[in-house]
Amino acid sequence: MQRFDAGHFKTINAVDNDLLRGISAIIETANGDLLLNGLSRIFHVPKEELDQALANPSYRIKGEHIGRRNGLSGFAAQIRPLPSAIEGSDGRLWFATAASVACLDPKNSARRVSAPPVTIESVSANDKSYSPAPDLQFPTRTSDVQISYAGVRLSEPEAIHFRYKLDETDRE
Repeated sequence: MQRFDAGHFKTINAVDNDLLRGISAIIETANGDLLLNGLSRIFHVPKEELDQALANPSYRIKGEHIGRRNGLSGFAAQIRPLPSAIEGSDGRLWFATAASVACLDPKNSARRVSAPPVTIESVSANDKSYSPAPDLQFPTRTSDVQISYAGVRLSEPEAIHFRYKLDETDRE
């Protein structure tokens, strides 16, 4: 996705760029958030994330995916130049898909779906197995760490994405 800003195009990438495919409508809310209607259904990007992506080209937006788990069936219509979303005079947002029409009320947003619990299945370092405990520490000069983990959501498994950060190693 690109934004024309101060005479230049700025590219905005997502953690999963499939969420930006086939966008046939973009709604900018009063607070600057974007709602995109596309092949992945509705993708909500908060203004704070947009600002961060515009300031830092390597930043990838996470946003919120609104799809089957939220009761939205079908994909955004791909007929151009007709937009597949519109903001009503009452502030509600209307999205057309090939299967239905959905309405979102930003003032009364639905309860957020929580992240699935993550289970650490095994931990090994330098070919030695360890018990996955919260206070686990490795010996000095450990160089090869492998962690097997899983998170399950049966209603929409493709919506699960993992990120990790090594404290005192990764800056972002």
